Amino acid sequence: YILPTWEPYQESVTDPSLWAGLSLGGGGYAHNYSAGGSSDDAIAFESSAPDFNDNSGEFRGSFEDFLNQDQGIVALNDIGGSTDTQLSGSSFSLGADAGWSLSKRWSIIGGLYYTQNNSDGYTNTYRENPDNTRTPIINENESTELEPSSIIVVGEQRIPIQNRYAILGIPLQANFMLVNRKINLALQAGAVTNVFLQSRISSSEPGFSSSIVRPGEEGAPYNRFSWQATMGLSLGYQLTKQYSLQLSPAYRFALSPLTDTGGRLESRPRQLSISLGLRYQLN
Repeated sequence: YILPTWEPYQESVTDPSLWAGLSLGGGGYAHNYSAGGSSDDAIAFESSAPDFNDNSGEFRGSFEDFLNQDQGIVALNDIGGSTDTQLSGSSFSLGADAGWSLSKRWSIIGGLYYTQNNSDGYTNTYRENPDNTRTPIINENESTELEPSSIIVVGEQRIPIQNRYAILGIPLQANFMLVNRKINLALQAGAVTNVFLQSRISSSEPGFSSSIVRPGEEGAPYNRFSWQATMGLSLGYQLTKQYSLQLSPAYRFALSPLTDTGGRLESRPRQLSISLGLRYQLN
């Protein structure tokens, strides 16, 4: 006898040979400071974050814990008696990417992303400017050129500061498909070339103005180019034949330092982020 059999239908969503997309992401950012090769400059490190007893604990969460709590670093500047503390913060990105299929499971992904990394902290040093405004001074802008008639003041009071880094990232990743159906799952790993655009240092205190530092300027401590490794997952859902949603958690760590301070102080940032993207299959 021939008995009838029944098998559930499973839709197979094939990987497109070419696709493009947009994504928006956010997460945690850590400076990961360390002393360089020079021991002549005074640099002090604390093993944990200092207890400010005011509002410094408001923005410490699981991201900062995962990123090794490097907000406890206190660096002593070249200016006598000056100290500053910078805390781990947040990161936001917006960008476009494209993918090319190499086989049923392997594909290459490239893109272009604008990223802003945000860090808060404290300093006891500022510049008195000729226009009666004040500019906070931290490690990142202490060596930049002074305006005529500016006066450096080292006080006892801690001044809250905000440091906003603008970076253009160019990622290139390999994508390995684990599950390729209406809901798909892939592993991703690769490298990111970062082009540093600028750092804006400001304070919420009345009477303080902001300071913008760009790579290539006299005394600027930032490298114009730096590199990071990246690894993560991509969880996708096929909305239609051409459109799909992607949810991608990722971890990045530095392959080269963000700062160039002659070996005195290096920043090798780490980031933990999650992004949401919309992809369009071109063919």
